[in-house]
Amino acid sequence: MMTSCSYSNRPRHSNLAAFVRSLQMSKTHLFIFVEGNINDPYFYASLCSTILSETGISFATYNPKHLPISSFGTGKIALISLFKYLSETSALLNEFKGKKTGILFFLDKDIDDLLNKQINSEHVIYTYYYDVENHIVEHGDLYKGCAVAASMDPQEMARSLGDPNVWLKDVAHRWKDWVKICAFVQMSNLSNCPLNYARNSLCNKPLTGDVNKTAYEEMLSLLKDDSGLTELDFAARFDRISCIIEEFYQKGEHGKVFKGKWYSVFLAEHIRQLTKTSCGDVSGIERQILRHITSTLDFKAPWTDYFAKPLKKIIYKLDPIDRD
Repeated sequence: MMTSCSYSNRPRHSNLAAFVRSLQMSKTHLFIFVEGNINDPYFYASLCSTILSETGISFATYNPKHLPISSFGTGKIALISLFKYLSETSALLNEFKGKKTGILFFLDKDIDDLLNKQINSEHVIYTYYYDVENHIVEHGDLYKGCAVAASMDPQEMARSLGDPNVWLKDVAHRWKDWVKICAFVQMSNLSNCPLNYARNSLCNKPLTGDVNKTAYEEMLSLLKDDSGLTELDFAARFDRISCIIEEFYQKGEHGKVFKGKWYSVFLAEHIRQLTKTSCGDVSGIERQILRHITSTLDFKAPWTDYFAKPLKKIIYKLDPIDRD
């Protein structure tokens, strides 16, 4: 029996309890909640469709914009709030009129592991890397995706990029100092500091070039002031966090602390230089690149085992046998 997936437009409920009840009363067996609304829906829907194939389990994907208007926060915060509500009301797994339903969350890891903030539940699956975009560039076809975005010969793109693994590593190393700054801000709980993962590097000038030492020193000074630490204490703390980041890089695990979405900045600039596209088109290219690379992913490849194993734990509890 083939798996069915629902992509239809869904009404937003004003009440969280009513929203949950609507899920339980629907014909769908598994509800997948994903964090983003750009790359996440296609990535996780394709992943689940492949893994759930032949199980008879139907599933539907949701993101925060589908949640009730009265829900808490946006993005990841909203999904975590929903998870807590479902956990407290024992609604992560439910049986209604003989039909079992389950709810599963796919979340970006970010650096929640370093912050000891990860939710320990079989209903929450975190990305192995910092975010889902890392999985996309790591396992997708960079040559083909970029060639489609730039409307050019994939072979020419391959010649210009070279070994994709080497290229990705080089990019991550160029912004390593920025990663250290962002990690320091989060690990020090400096919530109002503008130097964070939500932004592109502010210490690399040009953006895809080398670190500007003057800008970098100015940012360290800003961090020290925001932290409220003495100069010695700040230096010790920054060095400690820097060592943590360095260790990830030395092990070749930079993808766990380097934000995958940032790769599109470098890919767009590479394409712009390669095709001599005007600067006005770069932002559009940035938005397109990761989508095109996502479409090249092989969801039957071994890399999906990381997601498949925890997903199958939920599948077994839903028992798809003889379902219509």
